[in-house]
Amino acid sequence: MEELKKKSIVYLSIGSNLGDRFLNIQNAIELIDETIGDVNSCSSIYENPPVDFEAEELFYNCCLSLKTNLTIDEILNKSQAIENKIGRTKKQISGYESRLIDIDILYFDQLIYSSDKINIPHLKLSERKFVLIPLKEIAADFIDPKLNLSITELIEKCLDNSVLVKTTKSLKLKITQ
Repeated sequence: MEELKKKSIVYLSIGSNLGDRFLNIQNAIELIDETIGDVNSCSSIYENPPVDFEAEELFYNCCLSLKTNLTIDEILNKSQAIENKIGRTKKQISGYESRLIDIDILYFDQLIYSSDKINIPHLKLSERKFVLIPLKEIAADFIDPKLNLSITELIEKCLDNSVLVKTTKSLKLKITQ
């Protein structure tokens, strides 16, 4: 009998500031659930200004947790394929820019991982309220393996002064416990 592989808990951040932002996020979550893993929980959607670049369009952002058997590289490849399917194109400039969809891997269990493609935990998550505030909804007590602080404590230390507005939009989810 084949041994069951342990499922990892992964936290993702999803953002959009172009097109139908809500639909972009909804479609991304459905594709994540179909191709990457079973969604456990999802935060509210927050609206916020861009961080580290100028744009007229505000972002919608949320975070979700999922269980998966995939590796970090497999998740990265599948999340990039989802971004492409929704219509994200290669960057036109260096740095940050507006986008139809952005999917970032924040945490993979308690792993600290670095490669030329990705860093886990995400390098900038502790500096970004648009990640921390939605993440707190679903993982307030999660301990960052690198900083040894909970998400709640990371928010208290965060210097980002962005104002986030919780939207009333409700995502349709197939939550698996």
